[in-house]
Amino acid sequence: MADTGFDPSWLNERFPFDADARNMEVEQQALQNISLVNNPVLVDLGAGNGANCKYFLGKIPIDHTWIFIEQDPQLIQASKDNLSSYAIGRGGKVTPTAEGLIIDFPNQQVIVKMVRGSLLEVDSLIDLSTVHLVMANAVFDLFPKYLFAAVASIMATFKIPFLTTLNYNSMRFIPTRENDAKFVAQYEAHMQQEKPGGAGMGKTCSMEMYSVLEDREAKVIIGISTWKIGKKDQAMHTFLYNYMDTCLNEMEQTMDESKQLTDWLKEKKGMIEAKELQLEVGHYDIFAKF
Repeated sequence: MADTGFDPSWLNERFPFDADARNMEVEQQALQNISLVNNPVLVDLGAGNGANCKYFLGKIPIDHTWIFIEQDPQLIQASKDNLSSYAIGRGGKVTPTAEGLIIDFPNQQVIVKMVRGSLLEVDSLIDLSTVHLVMANAVFDLFPKYLFAAVASIMATFKIPFLTTLNYNSMRFIPTRENDAKFVAQYEAHMQQEKPGGAGMGKTCSMEMYSVLEDREAKVIIGISTWKIGKKDQAMHTFLYNYMDTCLNEMEQTMDESKQLTDWLKEKKGMIEAKELQLEVGHYDIFAKF
């Protein structure tokens, strides 16, 4: 699902749902490509609060280096704090550096470098000839296709394996109500509204990304990654409810539709508070090797 914003508290809330949803077959294909590399270098595009690094720390047992590409200084600081706490909790020693962090575990060292800038300029920000895997988590569904194509072209030029995860596809409320399909469709239309840089790919992003990557002669594997939000996951439900409330109320509505929306949102809020609502949010993970 598209981000509700770049608030670190939202990114922290979604972390376990992302972790549970990730497609293991796609992930293993990506990890196999770095398993035999001595001190592989991984790049995280739109790194946010360091969620990708946090997730993979326990899955990459060898020394390795991360390079975060992130525009928001608040999130760069959040990633330092987030990773430091997590690493110390796993018995690691954390040393701040001018570039980021050095994390020492008993049998492993992880270097984290943080670069402020746009992921669209990654080829000018770092030396991609030294990189073994590029990742992006929950980034591209709000991108127009032509901007994703620009990123894909960079990966193809340098022949860097590319893993992009949690790309929005669908939403299903349980139990289902009469107007669910209507307002989910409106939410998805909001994702694809025209913006200064172009309309986001939204729910079609994974198929469009797949096509773009194949056009660049990549071998592509795609797999489902679904959030399963249970009745007791009230904090997650509330984040998503508030975001949908904002998005849907920005859409043009007739008077009748406006009343239906008010009633629909009121019912959903009541179900969240009564712990009666479940939600499945479908995504796709994609790994491309050039």
